[in-house]
Amino acid sequence: MTFSIVVAGVLIVWELARPEMDDHQNRINELLYSPAGATEDQSTYVRVPHCISVVDGPLGATGPDAITDHSFGNIKAIADSLAGAQAAAGVDPLGPDPNYPGLFGVTRDGDPSADALRQPVDFYSPDTFNYTIFDVSADGRILTVSSFGINSTAQNSFLGYDPVNNPVRQLLSFNVDAFPEPAFTACPGNITLGTDPGQCAALSSFVVAASGRPTPTVVCTLNGVAINSPFDFAKGVNVVNCAASNTLGSATCTFTMTVNDTEAPVASASRKDSRNRKGGEHEDDDDGDVVWTLQASDNCDGSALQIYVKDSAEGKCGGTFVAGPYARGAKVTLSRNKVHASVKRGSDGLAAKITTKGNPVLVVTDSSGNTSCTVVQIPKDE
Repeated sequence: MTFSIVVAGVLIVWELARPEMDDHQNRINELLYSPAGATEDQSTYVRVPHCISVVDGPLGATGPDAITDHSFGNIKAIADSLAGAQAAAGVDPLGPDPNYPGLFGVTRDGDPSADALRQPVDFYSPDTFNYTIFDVSADGRILTVSSFGINSTAQNSFLGYDPVNNPVRQLLSFNVDAFPEPAFTACPGNITLGTDPGQCAALSSFVVAASGRPTPTVVCTLNGVAINSPFDFAKGVNVVNCAASNTLGSATCTFTMTVNDTEAPVASASRKDSRNRKGGEHEDDDDGDVVWTLQASDNCDGSALQIYVKDSAEGKCGGTFVAGPYARGAKVTLSRNKVHASVKRGSDGLAAKITTKGNPVLVVTDSSGNTSCTVVQIPKDE
């Protein structure tokens, strides 16, 4: 008798051998057919995708049964010999392809490595009385096939069930996943974040995961270079491409990691406080004004910055009065005048002579638009 049913995406053809056929065995194969219609010539057979054939030898069959040694070693030798002869004859050998789509969790009585090293004996049990249970997961995705049996007996000598000397045992089992192709189960959305302090990049973790059988390999790349989480993403828009692949195919996942420079530049002005040869307190110009060196730095723009000098009397970041721009390292004189602010061209290495009503304010803006306003404290008598 033959029955067929589609479960978990697999067509199962279950064949119950008739007692008079003396077909006492449990055998798993992929279903075959002959495209040319030459059913008598098995060498013309090809596999039918997603179809499995299960043969059960029934209880109560007569013999004679030639196999009396049911040890795993003997059964393996028989299975290997049969599969070898089939392969030599151009016939699809015993058992499904070890890489059958979605196949996992293979077990075989006596073979602890059945799933890691799938071989003919893991899908074959000659001269046993068998029955098979087909179980489908609640979500309809996983098919579990479990075959049970007892050792068969000689012709016309079948005795009552002996749970001690010949108990029912699970001979083999396997699972089939109806969706074995790679599929991403976790793919980040587009992410925007700011740079880390003092860095023109942001260290960020990301989670990607994919399902599939065999378990897919997931590789993420940025500009063609493989990356792992966490990763230092440079300022700008970073397009990350991830691929999950196994023997059945591949899937892709793409997301962007946009890093914005949110850190303002740092500006400062330094003066030489050590006494010079003339006994003065500072480095002075010819008019006796203190000479200041302007400095600026930025986490992304480095020293490629322009420095403006404004007047704190007009606001925290100054107002309409402006002197500059000046490059990093420029030397200027800074002084205060209660009446008016002014800027004059410098000489002898000075970029300018700057006078403000309040304290001078160094204003620097980086290429991302971040601005810093740094007040330089100037005594009123300078």
